[in-house]
Amino acid sequence: MAVDAREMIDKLPPERRRRIRERAAEIKAEEATWRRLQEARGDVAGRLKVQAATVSRLERRMDDYLDALRDSIATMGGELEIVVRFPGQAVRIDRFADGAEERRTDADGPDAPSASPRRSRTS
Repeated sequence: MAVDAREMIDKLPPERRRRIRERAAEIKAEEATWRRLQEARGDVAGRLKVQAATVSRLERRMDDYLDALRDSIATMGGELEIVVRFPGQAVRIDRFADGAEERRTDADGPDAPSASPRRSRTS
């Protein structure tokens, strides 16, 4: 027997429904951010006159360099922190801090979408 998700949600306590709505809004914002990032990759490829796959390879190579930089900084007792600022949004990339994931900065407020080049997130 099929289960109607809307009916199930309607039966939940109000606080739980509110949290579900908030998380759904976050997911929608993340999807929109991903779409913009994918478009940006295409724009970068066009400007460099290369294929998008080439841009993707460059990104992976940069990841390797940043991993090495993170490890070097960690051996000195430090921590690598990267913040990317877009109009109306800042994204702190914590992936390079011992495998953590990317998330929006606290200063962005609850409505700011998070973005992650690896499609991962923290709550």
